[in-house]
Amino acid sequence: MQGLLGACLIMGFAWSLGRFNHVNIKKISILLTIHLAVTWFFLKAPGLSPLLKHFGHGLEGVQQSVRAGTGFVFGYIGGAPAPFVPMAGKGSPFILLFQALPTIVVMGSVSMILFHTGLLPRMVRSISKGVAKTKLIGGGLATALAGKLFLGQSDAPLLVRHYLPNFSKNELFTLITAGMATSVSTIFVLYSQVLSGANAMNQDTILVHLMASAVTNILASLIIAEYMMPEGKTLTNGECENPYVFQTIIQAITRGAIDGWNIMMMIAATMLALVALVDILNQVLGSITQLILNQTITIQSLFGYVFSPLSWCMGISWSDGLTIGCILGEKTLLNEWVAIANISQGIYGPLSPRTMAILLPSLCAFSNISSIGIQIACLGALAPSRTSDIVQMCSLALVASILAGALSSAVVSIII
Repeated sequence: MQGLLGACLIMGFAWSLGRFNHVNIKKISILLTIHLAVTWFFLKAPGLSPLLKHFGHGLEGVQQSVRAGTGFVFGYIGGAPAPFVPMAGKGSPFILLFQALPTIVVMGSVSMILFHTGLLPRMVRSISKGVAKTKLIGGGLATALAGKLFLGQSDAPLLVRHYLPNFSKNELFTLITAGMATSVSTIFVLYSQVLSGANAMNQDTILVHLMASAVTNILASLIIAEYMMPEGKTLTNGECENPYVFQTIIQAITRGAIDGWNIMMMIAATMLALVALVDILNQVLGSITQLILNQTITIQSLFGYVFSPLSWCMGISWSDGLTIGCILGEKTLLNEWVAIANISQGIYGPLSPRTMAILLPSLCAFSNISSIGIQIACLGALAPSRTSDIVQMCSLALVASILAGALSSAVVSIII
């Protein structure tokens, strides 16, 4: 009942932000039905969970292969046997930069191989054609959203770059929202590896929930965008374009590895800077509040109070609301990696399997402040004529993406 009421409140809030626009109730009803069905299918369908877990084991095998590469390149700090015996209780031998983040480099090469062989473009075309036939969205947006299942928020728009200038405001807003509300499926194994250290859920179960959220967060983005910026009568048609053309498979592997390395270093540099800056701000804020209120207050705790009502709407109990609010605030202010790392290290205390299951769709997404700059830079370069619309939409799209993740979380709470 809490999750159902929370979902209604989330959609009502989105509607109010859209200034109570006239919306397509039929479209929203169909999307909500599909959203519920997809969530149930992934989490409850008989016989599917073992199949997905086998797929998860395959991804774990990829992680082991990555560890072989990092061990060869970085030695024991990359996961190879150490030339000494680590002292118990003296820190963790796990090093995020050298053992986990290189997965992005390998998966970058895998995705470019799929582009070179034509498998990924064919998969995107098949999904987009099926979605476009429903007449709920146009072929151009369907193609971009289908690509978002496999690509990042800056890569998926490349599939429809020639159609972007013709996108309606709803289509453009939905594309931006979905880009922020989702993550990249190629790094799900990395999310699951780090989060499984929290001991709330095993890696296989986390992978199942993440694969479900890859689809449901896109559906939720369509719903929230319809409330906040309703679609007109014009739908933009368009088919998948291949933005990557390689002469040989080695060229594809090299391009993917270089792109993945750049992303890996960007994540590491961003985490380093943001964690340090927030720590500085917390020291300043803590000193001031200690002097005035005789207690130390952090930025995360302030965000916790802001996001705790949203966490209740997601289906989280009041007792855990402030904790989950802090996590959501940290993910929004910084990024999901900082929040995931803190969860895995037990900074927020133990989370129950139910709480983790509800949190995952909202946690593992790009809905953070830095994504505003990424979207403006990327889409502005692809569609210069729409730069003004893009700049105006991005801040509101960040709020929409947070609400989309919360809606998916609320549906999970209903299903489980």
